[in-house]
Amino acid sequence: MNLYLLRHGIAVERGTRGYDHDADRTLTSEGREKLRAVGAAMLGAKLSLDRIFTSPYTRAEQTACFIADILGLGGRVQETPALLPDSASADVAEFLRGLRPQPDDVLLVGHEPNLSRLVSFLISGRENCGIELKKGGLCSLRLRWSASRPRATLLWLLTPRLMKKMT
Repeated sequence: MNLYLLRHGIAVERGTRGYDHDADRTLTSEGREKLRAVGAAMLGAKLSLDRIFTSPYTRAEQTACFIADILGLGGRVQETPALLPDSASADVAEFLRGLRPQPDDVLLVGHEPNLSRLVSFLISGRENCGIELKKGGLCSLRLRWSASRPRATLLWLLTPRLMKKMT
């Protein structure tokens, strides 16, 4: 499986009036603008996606839908509690393993530090390899399944700034 992980775009700050729950925070105009460059870079890289899964938090869902629209994949976004901010990496891996039919190309949209921990877990079996996804950062892994645990190879990790330069 080709696995892509995208951290949600810039959202309104915690504690902002009108956003009593963290889950309700929305993307800012700056966040949407930076995601345009992310989407353009994804288009330029000719990424093919079979499925897009997102955290049910508003900012992640908005990010997933925004990117899906840019890529012409609006109908492929699905929310999953597997990508909630407190989800364990092993549970996300089991979610991916259980997908039927098993897709070739999957995008996960979620939060920090969970996505970085997931990348670390998939490539090393530990959650602390020192990887960090910036807001709007995108990572590519080649994921395979072994009897003992998932195994992944890190192909690339891009910051939003670098993706903007690519377009």
